[in-house]
Amino acid sequence: SLGPKWMPWSGRAFQFQIAHPTSILFLGILDYDELTIQPHDPISKIEIYPSDYEADTVYHLTYPLYLANNNNNNTNEITTTPPNSNNNNKATIQLRLRVHWNNPLKTVSALSFGQPPRFFVNSHTEKEWSTIRYLTRGAEYDEQNSMNCMKLYVKELVGNHWRHTCLLLDILFEILLWRGTYSFQIPVVPSFLFMKKEEEEKKKKKMVSIWFPQHSIILFGFLTLGMEYPELLPALIPASIAYGLLCNNHYYSTHPSPWHRVRSFRRFTTSSSSSSSTRRPGVSIEPGTGSAEAQRLELLDEYRMNRTTGFLYECCMIALRIYKVYNTSLPIDISTVKSN
Repeated sequence: SLGPKWMPWSGRAFQFQIAHPTSILFLGILDYDELTIQPHDPISKIEIYPSDYEADTVYHLTYPLYLANNNNNNTNEITTTPPNSNNNNKATIQLRLRVHWNNPLKTVSALSFGQPPRFFVNSHTEKEWSTIRYLTRGAEYDEQNSMNCMKLYVKELVGNHWRHTCLLLDILFEILLWRGTYSFQIPVVPSFLFMKKEEEEKKKKKMVSIWFPQHSIILFGFLTLGMEYPELLPALIPASIAYGLLCNNHYYSTHPSPWHRVRSFRRFTTSSSSSSSTRRPGVSIEPGTGSAEAQRLELLDEYRMNRTTGFLYECCMIALRIYKVYNTSLPIDISTVKSN
């Protein structure tokens, strides 16, 4: 069992210069091997994106690690993603992180319009090269042709891409069915005739929530303009893409969990105009803030994915039944049938 800890008097704090806001901080755990021939045995690695964290805020991060069995190499590798929902985490990585931007205005402009620079990392020995490749590429090199790489690609397509596809289809179905997306409350106007004073007070405090299909109305407006004025299609298509991106940004910027929340588009616009607005004080996050709401939101997304999967399965079964009915040949020869 391994449980390394770095005491306060040891050199456990590191400071890295960030070349671009989209730069990635790679943190790896390896079994150090003193021999110069054998490479260091990789245990696990994580990727940290500094642009996802608030500036001048101290984060206490804990990453769970899961055990993934590799049958081909007969080794056990610990990864940060669970291979299935039944496996419990085998270990954790705990660290403290703080991000500081020297010029927030340049940071926002580089994050929005600047291209990240390209770096070449050189190493003296093959052992160092294997360690760097593991941190940046993973245990399985994804640019070489092998069956393990093919399994990784299939797992990625079946996992994340299928989940996102189901959620996107569910959103499209809700828009086409004019489901409400935003709600507002209005007071109920009671009739005070033949009511007592207690009932009147209860009725005055009653509010009714009304759901408004904003996305459906905007889509209907875009389609109407596109059909009536086809010359506006080159402008309506980019506008619809921009509206979808704004809706996606609004969804993630209002996430109940501060760990999954991203910067809103309004904050980007205000940051581009003045650098003083981005210099905000450190954000204080209490333990467990928004965890219950985030779990309920994950369960809702899981339900929506299962609902879309079931709908697609039923559509495929109906299509197969129709194909089975119309694919069979006629039981009689119509050429021999006499007309009346």
